[in-house]
Amino acid sequence: MKARGLLCPKDGSVESFLKRNSYYRISGYFRYFQNAPAHGDESFRAGTTWQDVHQIYAQDSKLRSLLTEALQQIEVTTRTAFAHCEADIHSPYEKYLREDAYTLPPSNRRIVPTNELIISELKRSKEPFIAKFESHGINDRRFNDVPVWAAVEVMSFGTLSKAIQYRNDHNQVYEAVCSMLGTKKPFLASQLHSFTFLRNRCAHYSRLWNSVVLKPPRIQPEAKRQARDLFGNYASNSVFAVIVAMNEFLTCADLRDGFLDQCSALIGESQMYTEGILTPRRS
Repeated sequence: MKARGLLCPKDGSVESFLKRNSYYRISGYFRYFQNAPAHGDESFRAGTTWQDVHQIYAQDSKLRSLLTEALQQIEVTTRTAFAHCEADIHSPYEKYLREDAYTLPPSNRRIVPTNELIISELKRSKEPFIAKFESHGINDRRFNDVPVWAAVEVMSFGTLSKAIQYRNDHNQVYEAVCSMLGTKKPFLASQLHSFTFLRNRCAHYSRLWNSVVLKPPRIQPEAKRQARDLFGNYASNSVFAVIVAMNEFLTCADLRDGFLDQCSALIGESQMYTEGILTPRRS
């Protein structure tokens, strides 16, 4: 790090940090302080200090904690909504596991069918409320007696979002979930995709700053205007766009108020951090 021009303090704080954190965890942040890392020049721009990098790293850690708490609320509420709607419209048992219960995304026919994803997660589960069904039936039919409200508790957020979006019933479950969550139909599917992306990054302590969201969320115009009043324009594929969608979800589902203001206060602590959350760029 010193050989590449990073100005490090002599108090041992950098060495102490690296004993607790992988070098490669923070090296992803280095790239935005280096001259041309994509072309092999990993030397730091003149005057770059350890404190410059560590400040961004610390802000990311604080934001992940804030997002993780809110994403937990979103995920638990969405699990409950799907379980209620699936059981009410179809059945608490078996039907949600059938092969014909879900459509496949038209853009990718090679994707693993949603019912197989659910069954694989039931198989992996060690929860007693799932394991007690192991002796029932043969092959995958042993899970036919697992009620959907138990199954949702072992589904990943990604599988849950697929189960809601791809339910093959002319959107009955999807529309019921939207109604229960207070979300308009054009927005829920894309928002769940983006929430899954952000949840996975937070769960693995991955970098949020300058992170590009592969499937941006759709956001209602009023929520967009509210967000622009805080910072001005922001990229649709930014982490901030997902935060705006999360705030809209949390408000509509009556889960919490003021989430966007909390995040904005943290994001706005430094101009460089603000830019990386609102307008991500590749190094």
